[in-house]
Order: sequence, then C-alpha cells, then structure tokens
Amino acid sequence: MLSLSGCANESPRSTPPLPVPKMLFRPCLAPDYQVRYYGDYPGYVAELLAVIEQCNNKISAIEKVEGFRGASNKYYFFSNKLK
Repeated sequence: MLSLSGCANESPRSTPPLPVPKMLFRPCLAPDYQVRYYGDYPGYVAELLAVIEQCNNKISAIEKVEGFRGASNKYYFFSNKLK
C-alpha cells in the first residue's frame, strides 16, 4: 500500500501586513478662496481640481497597498495548499 505524508502539523504562517505610508493620510487642503473678480474664478477651479487629483492619487496608492496585502495573503495560502 502506498502512503503519502505531508506537512499536516505545520500551521499556515501569515505574512506581516505592509505598512501604509503616513504621508498618504495627510489631509488634502483646499486653496484659500481669494476670488475677487469673475476672471479669478477659473484659476481657483483649476487649483481645486489639482487638489482633488492629488487626493484621488493618495486613495489609489492606499488601495494598491491594500491590494498587495490581500494578494500576498491569498497567494501565500494558495501556495500552501499546493505543498
């Protein structure tokens, strides 16, 4: 009779989570509203859009770190099943 042995006694090791850089949690501050004339308004809107883009980039970076956390844990546990 053929018998196979495995690593049934080993407990799965989890990888430590990647730290999210603290700079990604800094608030995105809106520029001061210094519109005095109608012609000043488009420049202010452009500054606001730049701040919104900066915040979206930070959120995207946080999602990437969180995605790497999930992907690395999924891969590790998946690879453990193959051993």
